[in-house]
Amino acid sequence: TARSTSAATTEISTPCTDMKTRRRHGKSVRTAFGLAGLLLAVAAPAAIPGKPVKVFLCAGQSNMAGAGNRNELDVADARLFPDPAVRFWFASPGRDNASTQWATLGAGPGGFGPEQLFAIEMKKLYPEHRIAIVKVSRGATVINFWLPAVGSGASHPPGHQTLAATITAVRQNLNEEKAAGSIPDWSWAGFVWM
Repeated sequence: TARSTSAATTEISTPCTDMKTRRRHGKSVRTAFGLAGLLLAVAAPAAIPGKPVKVFLCAGQSNMAGAGNRNELDVADARLFPDPAVRFWFASPGRDNASTQWATLGAGPGGFGPEQLFAIEMKKLYPEHRIAIVKVSRGATVINFWLPAVGSGASHPPGHQTLAATITAVRQNLNEEKAAGSIPDWSWAGFVWM
């Protein structure tokens, strides 16, 4: 369960207890978390002036990569995507597909991972903020693929390099937007590893 970073740590998601809602969303939740694939979003969304941005870093292996299939979503779930109110930045270590600018979450073809349902919950929790999801994932990797190298002269593995480079690029982009007056402020709000 993700938690807020405020002084008073609060739980931000609870299990679904309503059986009708559970049946309706069960299929999409299983699909979002149970498969392996990537979402490549396209169309870059404009910033919403006046709303500060909360940035969530979603990183990990195959569970984060996900392979939810939009064709398997029921109508109620399918209409939630794409979501122009949520910004999305993507990178996958060892692949030449990293974002160079913000895109709209869920605008691309293909599969999706847990970031989509996570973004819906974050929008509910933080209605006065713009939500931004930064996803760095690759399936079929071991944990050492993501850890920093240890020892003098050792080079970092691709997962760690991509994660660090993505954080730097996002930070630079948001600082430039803030300096230009496109956004009033931004902050890292959470980290999710799967």
